[in-house]
Amino acid sequence: MEENELIEKITKEILSKLEKMNITEGADKSSTSGKNTPEVSITPEELAGYLDHTLLKPGATEA
Repeated sequence: MEENELIEKITKEILSKLEKMNITEGADKSSTSGKNTPEVSITPEELAGYLDHTLLKPGATEA
């Protein structure tokens, strides 16, 4: 698997989990139980900025 394919796969998985947690845009407002919870929308490109891509390289080791 190419590096970019791996990054894309990880990004999609993270976004999927965030959506299930009602963190991303489109969250059901009724699920907030009346709390004043802001909606957060993040694109795959924005999410990529939060990832340490050096850990995705094949030769990476845990520090």
